[in-house]
Amino acid sequence: MRPLLAVANFLHHQFPVVMLTMLVVGLGVPAIAAFLNPLLLYILMVVLFFNFLRIDFGVLLDEVRSWPYQLYLAAYTLLLFPVGIFYFGMGITRAFGLPPEIPLAVLLYFASPTAAVAPTLALVFKGRFERTLLNLILTSLLVPFTLPFLVWALRGETVRIDYLHMAERLTLMVFVPFVASLFARRVLPGFTAKVSPYAPSFSIAFLSLLTIGGMAGVRPVLMNETGKVALVLVLITGLMVVAFIVSWFLSFKKDRADRLTVSLATTWINVTLTLVVAQEFFRQTAPLVVVIIALSFIPWNLTFLVAKPIIKRIMREEGNGPGDTAGGGDRT
Repeated sequence: MRPLLAVANFLHHQFPVVMLTMLVVGLGVPAIAAFLNPLLLYILMVVLFFNFLRIDFGVLLDEVRSWPYQLYLAAYTLLLFPVGIFYFGMGITRAFGLPPEIPLAVLLYFASPTAAVAPTLALVFKGRFERTLLNLILTSLLVPFTLPFLVWALRGETVRIDYLHMAERLTLMVFVPFVASLFARRVLPGFTAKVSPYAPSFSIAFLSLLTIGGMAGVRPVLMNETGKVALVLVLITGLMVVAFIVSWFLSFKKDRADRLTVSLATTWINVTLTLVVAQEFFRQTAPLVVVIIALSFIPWNLTFLVAKPIIKRIMREEGNGPGDTAGGGDRT
């Protein structure tokens, strides 16, 4: 068990490095990426299963009491901010003559649920773990309805897809793992007790496979469209910085831990789910959208490595006095 624990700790604390390594593998060995690419949906469902399996519903009771703010946070991360950043991206696209697929890619990226690793980030940076976890659950369960609605409302005139089918597929992605996790808890409590401590590490391991598979078809673009790739990377990185700063202030909280929690949930979203959606519905009609989402894996990881010392410094400056812990503070 000790070697397994060592591996789990490494994956848990070094996941950005692991993800970047998997990016290199996916780009460097296209055959592996091509093999994993058709399996992305099912790998994602396994990741979500381990995420839901880790949920401690008892821990969430305090946070549930602040349900008005949780509803605002879910609406902000799934609807309000994605709409705002979509129009911001559209303005940039028109101002600089960029490809018209960029606003749609931006919408898909930021309208995704909170990342599976967000609760871990909240713990690492002394944010609100319970608040992040509940937001992860809410956004994951609501996204099958909010994402198709946003694509229809904002891009319905130019994007021709079956929105009902999109909702059905997203429901399959999210609710099957959720129900399976509830079944495992009730019917296989021994299995759940043994697996749960390692669930975050299992999630990261399968996320690694998703990252590799997501690189299918990206290598030729990197080699032949270097200028466009650089532009996309700069754009996504800039929008992530905007997301972090705007969300910091629109959290409507004074405590830095609360502000950080909202910024983390909005900036580092579930990019793997976004990629699966892009692969499923836009590979034929808007292939550039798929490429942009796949490339976003790079700034997703790099910005975290750069932001890590900055965030820790910000939180250290505020300090943690009595009652000012990762799980305490303002609950409203």
